[in-house]
Amino acid sequence: MRALVALALLGGCNKQERAVTQAAETLCTWGQLDNLQLNMLPESAGLEPLVRDADLRWAKDKAAEKAAAPTDNNPLAALGQALVDSVVAMGRATVEASAKHARCDVTEVTIEGERATVQLSRSVPDISDPGKAEDRLAEMRKLDSHEARVALLDELMDEASARKESTHTLTFLRQGEAWVIDYGLPEKKIDAIIAEQVELKKAVEEAEEAEEVLEQVKVVKAALGEQRKGLWVDTTFTLGLENGTPHTFSAATLEASWAGVEPRSFELELPEPLASGGSGEWTLTGNAFRALAKAEHPPEAALQVSVRELRGPDGEALVTVKGKAADERRLVEKAEEIEAIREKYL
Repeated sequence: MRALVALALLGGCNKQERAVTQAAETLCTWGQLDNLQLNMLPESAGLEPLVRDADLRWAKDKAAEKAAAPTDNNPLAALGQALVDSVVAMGRATVEASAKHARCDVTEVTIEGERATVQLSRSVPDISDPGKAEDRLAEMRKLDSHEARVALLDELMDEASARKESTHTLTFLRQGEAWVIDYGLPEKKIDAIIAEQVELKKAVEEAEEAEEVLEQVKVVKAALGEQRKGLWVDTTFTLGLENGTPHTFSAATLEASWAGVEPRSFELELPEPLASGGSGEWTLTGNAFRALAKAEHPPEAALQVSVRELRGPDGEALVTVKGKAADERRLVEKAEEIEAIREKYL
């Protein structure tokens, strides 16, 4: 009796291993080992039942987004779409021709509960060999039909003297009664967004440190001069740098506004470099002040000026908070994007 039970278990394991192996070989044949490229596959490929639901929905949505990209009344977009269409046409022909010549060798299958890991190698003819291949590929770009492109590639692959080989590790999951590949496409996108969040948080932290430094930079006097010919405004600033800021500055970005009026940014190029602890007085003129001067404000309102960035003699920003607000907004957007992906796909 025990022997029969053991034999039945062994038969079940062998059945599961065969199912995983067959799925891996089919995906390998079509070269869909890291991602599902629906726009590159013929309908006859029939790979959708072999793909995890979340990954399949992700791939379909991305394909639909690309197909829906508007090009009307946009010559550059239309040109870009034409290039994309050409690349897709070449890619589809390559995928279909390669499927006829691909060799897939599953070297190991490990099944643990509802998960399976597959090690395999894939090789296809190397048509980048020196000789006539480049001329033939250039010829293929001129062909109008998919069938003609596949036929030409098929011929090139038949003639190829070498093969390109790659090794892959695939993960499969039990989904109902079937084994499906787990590409982890939504998860990979989330990981990429998290990496962006790390960089954004770092930028915000650096901006917060910069704010502390810029507190040492005081605009001790700001006055709006009379408007000239309705176009130009003279503004005089005295910049006092307190001790403790170990830099020499040659330029700055300032932000000015009347109370209750949206701030306006403008650039200040210093006639002479200003070192820590120094001060200087400059008269600025420019259209940047026109809207500011014309904005309605109480007669007693004071001109509010803050320093947003200080740059050295080489033009590089030494201290800046210019991007902080935008980075903080992007952090919120990235968190919302992650939540939307999880809600829709996971």
